[in-house]
Amino acid sequence: MASSGRVSLVDPPRRPRSSNKVVVSSPAMDHAVFVLCHHAVTLTAVGGKGAANPLSVGKAIEDQVRVSPHLMRVTEHDPEDFFVHFDLSALRDNAVARGFIMVDGVRFNIAPWHEDDRAALLKLSLHIRVVIEKLPMQFWSLEGAEEALGDVCLIDRLDSRTYERGHTKMFACWVWVWDVAHIPTKRTLWVTKRGAGRVVEMLGYSPSDRKVPPPPNAKRYDLLLHVDRIEDCAPSYSPRSSHSSQSGLPSSDSDDGAPYPTPTLASSTGA
Repeated sequence: MASSGRVSLVDPPRRPRSSNKVVVSSPAMDHAVFVLCHHAVTLTAVGGKGAANPLSVGKAIEDQVRVSPHLMRVTEHDPEDFFVHFDLSALRDNAVARGFIMVDGVRFNIAPWHEDDRAALLKLSLHIRVVIEKLPMQFWSLEGAEEALGDVCLIDRLDSRTYERGHTKMFACWVWVWDVAHIPTKRTLWVTKRGAGRVVEMLGYSPSDRKVPPPPNAKRYDLLLHVDRIEDCAPSYSPRSSHSSQSGLPSSDSDDGAPYPTPTLASSTGA
């Protein structure tokens, strides 16, 4: 049980209510999507799944789709009812072609898994020049900008002023975001050594007695972020232009019919 002096560390009001993160697909993620698209299906009951469970669903697939139990894995799923992973893509194709199975009198429609099933498809149409104060010199590169800002926006390129390096007080880069409000005015970087906070283990082997590594050391850097320039690359009829109080952009009444991108000099800076 935690001591009274550390109760505040897990106090929910101290945690942010929401956050945003931009994820750039990696080779490992692309591979996972490829495997799931070719080996996985979802099952959705028509009118409620009743007493169906992974065991009864697996039995139904075995009998009706002719798949051996050792060639598939069935788990409960959300928002659909069940998720089935087949070892062979041909078995997945057969299940999709059948279209449905019956489990205890309940029909379950079979659909191929797709990465966009739960996604809201959006476009990051705000192109913004961000200026950062107090960014350590080891971060003055495209890779460094991605480490410092890449979780809240998509890094496009470094600004020409950064390449010129007339002074090192300001670091400027161009980024893509959905909403200017996603870019904070202040940001703290906690930099640790590679491998800190982890126990070295054999790949694919989970020991019965897990050792807890020593607390990692971190170097703290406090940054100030300025939104220096905004280019709205959305068409002028986009709903985004109508809520300028959120984004700081002109309303739709002031730029109807204007070509895009529409440059806007921003006044919001880190205090």
